[in-house]
Amino acid sequence: MPSSPFAFIPFGVLACVFLGRQIKKWKAQQLLPPLPPGPPTSLFRGPDFKGQAPWLAYAAWQKEYGDLVYYSYVGNKVLILNSYEAFVELFDKQGSIYSFRARRTMVETVLGFDFMITTMQDDEKWRYFSRNGDKDTGNYNAEQVAHIHSYLRRLLDKPEDFRYSSRRTAAGVVLSLLYGHDVAKEDDHYLFLADESLKAIVEAGPFGAFMVDYLPWLRFVPTWFPWTAWKRKAMLSRKWIRQALELPFETVTRQLVIGNSLVATELAELQNTHENSRRYTEEIVKNTAATSFMAGSDTTVSLTLSFWLVCTKFPDVQRRAQEEVDRVCPDRLPQLSDRPQMPLIQSMIFELLRWNPATPVGVPHYVRETNVYGGYTIPAGTTIIPNMWIMLHDEKVYPDPFTFKIDRFLGSNGRVDESADKCINPIPDAAVFGVGRRKCPGNYIGMDFVFLMVTNLLKTFQASKAFDEDGQEIDPPAIYTPGLGRYGYNSYQLRAFALTSNSSFQPPSGIPLCNPPSLRRCSDLDQ
Repeated sequence: MPSSPFAFIPFGVLACVFLGRQIKKWKAQQLLPPLPPGPPTSLFRGPDFKGQAPWLAYAAWQKEYGDLVYYSYVGNKVLILNSYEAFVELFDKQGSIYSFRARRTMVETVLGFDFMITTMQDDEKWRYFSRNGDKDTGNYNAEQVAHIHSYLRRLLDKPEDFRYSSRRTAAGVVLSLLYGHDVAKEDDHYLFLADESLKAIVEAGPFGAFMVDYLPWLRFVPTWFPWTAWKRKAMLSRKWIRQALELPFETVTRQLVIGNSLVATELAELQNTHENSRRYTEEIVKNTAATSFMAGSDTTVSLTLSFWLVCTKFPDVQRRAQEEVDRVCPDRLPQLSDRPQMPLIQSMIFELLRWNPATPVGVPHYVRETNVYGGYTIPAGTTIIPNMWIMLHDEKVYPDPFTFKIDRFLGSNGRVDESADKCINPIPDAAVFGVGRRKCPGNYIGMDFVFLMVTNLLKTFQASKAFDEDGQEIDPPAIYTPGLGRYGYNSYQLRAFALTSNSSFQPPSGIPLCNPPSLRRCSDLDQ
């Protein structure tokens, strides 16, 4: 029996509705401004980076396409921000629609970093962290000082291990503050876990470094399949990452009454709350602590190693910085309370942040609704990648951007000019630590630590260039490691000297200095 012609009416209605919506959508798009320009892509080929690091490729694109660079690849819409003005406008002033995190399958799903604050969405867990991440840590400054003094002792004993000692000190401070754990051994397992976790997220690179970011279904490909070495390596890293999340926290929960740490304090405050609420909040405490544990020391390590490089490469910078430290602290080691009297050191630290940033590409955001900015349409669901490198090396904002200028951020009165509306040489903390809802809440602790580290090193040590086999000085190139966590230690050498005690300055207990008038050469530091 033939089908009734009326049976096709529902399908026709649905087809008309679908077609009508598509036409309406198309007409609406015609009324919007065009998409930003960008590099060509195809179904089988993404944008051409020409063998450059992503941030350098983005900078090259800026010259060709402008401050907003857009491309689409296998259904993924990506916008590169090459302008500080656009960065502040979108992430701060329009943060209500730009504060969401883009999904990074490699980092979050494959490696298992979905618990980190940098990958959290704008939800209750993230808001808890942003409220509690910048609690008063004044009571813990003594611990920072103690770790730095230990660093000075290790540097005097084994100057050739200055890179490892810098990492151990920065991570040791974080472990002590968070979990009350003392890094007493060189093979400390927690330190190993922090290193492996940081290495994994650095190697994961920015969004799109692995094809799984563009094609999330690739995460289901079995590890025995050809061309899956990336996944086999990621599975090993995932093991260490999970241990870094769980082990330190479990130790604190078992020994809650022992020691004084931020995690123990938070957990103690939860003892009288409802069980369900306590479990939920304990998870947040665990996740946020692990975030700081794994990545919190990265910027401080990068800054410390950049400091060594700058002092070696630019002796005049080191001399001027030491003169200010000696003027303020003629017969003692610097303290945090000395910072207001050391504007040149403050400017030097800001310049260290700007000159070769530890993180040249910011964590990707995504826009949750279609927006218009700068005469271009930014479609909903677009991944937004801020190029911090070009923002910090824009010659219109930072004249002579590739030259290290220790006094770049000093005003005419000799003090650091922190004016929010400053157009030339503005303080770079926004580009380094973020703006608006996503500003790093722990940056104050890190900046305190860096000030203490830099000033104590300037007071007790002096770096100079090494010599080659012919007795000629080696000018260290400013070569940094690849990836997102960049360290300035590749292919350069330096010599470290302990300063003589030819003044009334006395070292802290346990840090011997040479007898005057000799200058003790500790060792060549070959990296």
